[in-house]
Amino acid sequence: MMKHLLTGFDNKKIGVVINEFGKQGVDGSLLKREGLLMDEINNSSIFCSCRADQFINSLLKLSKLELDMVFVETSGLADPTGMENLLDTVQKLSKGAYEFKGLITIVDATNFRQLLRTAVVIENQILNSQFILINKTDLVQEKDLIEIESLIKSINQEAKLTRVVFCKIPDNDWLEKNSFKNQEFKTIRKRPMIGSQKILLWIPDHIKKELVIRWVDAFKEKAYRIKGFINLDEGWFYVDGVNGKVTISSSNDVKDTSFLVVLASGKEPIKEVIQKSWDDLFIEKLMIE
Repeated sequence: MMKHLLTGFDNKKIGVVINEFGKQGVDGSLLKREGLLMDEINNSSIFCSCRADQFINSLLKLSKLELDMVFVETSGLADPTGMENLLDTVQKLSKGAYEFKGLITIVDATNFRQLLRTAVVIENQILNSQFILINKTDLVQEKDLIEIESLIKSINQEAKLTRVVFCKIPDNDWLEKNSFKNQEFKTIRKRPMIGSQKILLWIPDHIKKELVIRWVDAFKEKAYRIKGFINLDEGWFYVDGVNGKVTISSSNDVKDTSFLVVLASGKEPIKEVIQKSWDDLFIEKLMIE
């Protein structure tokens, strides 16, 4: 999504900070070949105290370069309410190098309503966003889009909503024309936060693609997100899944080993399902962290 979003800024010198929820970075591999100035922070949210120092250092490092913009891509279930203090620290240490333009949230029109019911962090993302891109609008009906827009507006009436396909923004001046300032971060605590679990799967090389498809099908409905690279009998493939919809496509990226990163609700017994379905299909050993 970030790659498509950045196509609207071809004439700008861009820096990107990528935040992955797993130990293994995936999005960074997909963006490196785009020639961007990029830094990666893996294995937790940048808004968590355990990664805040890395986030601050990344922005300080990029502030010394002659960049027009810096985009920070957080993990999909990151809570932005801790960002205000981090930005204040960055501004002090960088001597005002940055001007905060706003928070962009990408809404997946195919599963937004399900996610909104699942975790309060989704509401916090919507509440604190200046720009909301409603993506995959070509895959849902107009009445569903109207309902999604109504749900978003019930949380944040001031956000700028834009319907997109493949996260392609309308024009090159989109962000400049819609900038907001003096952001005050807010939080919603109307219902308990539902925890999530991050699972790293180390996968043997050269296994059969058709068996991998059957294996992933067994647990994909229980996962918010599935992504990674697998070296199959037909070569390297990129696995990309969101809320039960998974694509496995050929990839030119070559890794040291095959892996998948899975994000799921903390209440889901997904590890057991992953292991059982693997044992039913393969004789090779699967390593789960």
